[in-house]
Amino acid sequence: MKCPYCKGKNPKGRTICISCGGPLDLDIKASGYTDEVVDTDDVSDKASYDVSDHIPDNVPKYVPSYLIPALLLAICYIILCGLYALPFLIVAIVYGFKVGFYLQKEQYEDAKRASKLAMIWCWISFGVWIIIGGIFLFIAVAMQIYNGAL
Repeated sequence: MKCPYCKGKNPKGRTICISCGGPLDLDIKASGYTDEVVDTDDVSDKASYDVSDHIPDNVPKYVPSYLIPALLLAICYIILCGLYALPFLIVAIVYGFKVGFYLQKEQYEDAKRASKLAMIWCWISFGVWIIIGGIFLFIAVAMQIYNGAL
């Protein structure tokens, strides 16, 4: 199915364009979407102009997946020998992938919930890494002091 606004290709059965977020249904007037081009030079108060005013309610806003922070943390954990926090991070990665899955199925509430859980598990794994790493550092320094090296 071709989007009437951006001419992007979409699989059959979708109601919202993957590329631009415009409605793909035939009754465009009922969906509230407009292809009206707003010239921002003509807007008297540019500071109060908000693009989101022209997006219909049925089009979701951006839902972050937190995959990039989770994968970067995983790389840091592996490099810095923080593998004890990796199981918590795997849960965050799984939820990050679920965000994309739910968005493809147009299940926006589930995507938001998975996004929130991915963020929470990223923070939990980071906290575990900091706490256990701090304990290891404290033990290492204490052993050096005990042995008279420091």
